[in-house]
Amino acid sequence: MPRQRKRVISGKLYQILFRARKDLPLPPTHSMNSILESIVARVQQVYPVILSHFIFMGNHPHILAIPLDADDFKSFYDLVEKELTEAIKKLTGLEYANIWEGSPKVTLIASVDDLVTELGYIYANPATADLEDTIERYPGVSTWQQFLKARPERKATVKKLCPWIRRPMIEKLPGRALTFAQDNFYAKGMLKKAKKSSHPLTISPYAWAKTFHIEDSELPAIREKIIKEVRANEAAARELRREKGKRVIGRNKLRKTPVLAPHKPKKKGPALCVIAQDKDLRLMLLEEFKHFCNLCCEAYEAWRRGDMTVEWPPGAYKPPPPRTVNHFAA
Repeated sequence: MPRQRKRVISGKLYQILFRARKDLPLPPTHSMNSILESIVARVQQVYPVILSHFIFMGNHPHILAIPLDADDFKSFYDLVEKELTEAIKKLTGLEYANIWEGSPKVTLIASVDDLVTELGYIYANPATADLEDTIERYPGVSTWQQFLKARPERKATVKKLCPWIRRPMIEKLPGRALTFAQDNFYAKGMLKKAKKSSHPLTISPYAWAKTFHIEDSELPAIREKIIKEVRANEAAARELRREKGKRVIGRNKLRKTPVLAPHKPKKKGPALCVIAQDKDLRLMLLEEFKHFCNLCCEAYEAWRRGDMTVEWPPGAYKPPPPRTVNHFAA
């Protein structure tokens, strides 16, 4: 069966991840940050999803979101990826750019314990990658401040009004690397052009509580666990740097990173369909996913036989119908 197999169920929590094939297409400059927030805010209006947490690193984002509709969810991350590509082409003057490695990975977060561990990992990414000492000092786009600001309640939301930077408003940079003054001047120019139209970027840091049947009274303790996990990972990264005699790159140098700065990605691990620390839960979910994949294969084989009335399992992304051939008698 064609395409990477994915299953999306409304109301569940998923992590979206896509990586650059090489180089750093998303440097944490003022200009790129403005474009990133504009794109995510705009696409969230077109294809509504509940955004809980995200962080954009130089070569990949981590986005934790809850789908309202499976097709809209896929359209959301496909369009974010596409608009980022188009923006990078405009910034660099490239007519063609094959930036992303394969298709985005969509991974189910199985439990609240897995969520705590995953958030501890993604928000400590700048520290473990030796970019900055803490998430607060990382100059890139993340929802860390929204998470800290929001009340620990299911319905809590934090909104930021983001000017809609359309593609024609993005001009080619005078160089791949910009000084602070150039970066600020360029960003202000784009934002001035876009000031007549804006979209709210809505973050719901605790929307996952409903998914995991967590009551509001439990959320303050979980919030503290997440913060503690992030701080522990940052401290471990700090100690490792001390042992190796290394320093962080630092926010000022990061802000001067060129667009598509040379970077060789580390060896990638296997694509996961679920993140679950509990072995029994993981095995059960994997068996469910295998059954789902078998049903998809059966549905696709029925299509190949010409039966287009077959029902696909819930949460499936239907591939393009296979080509059919008419047989004529000689």
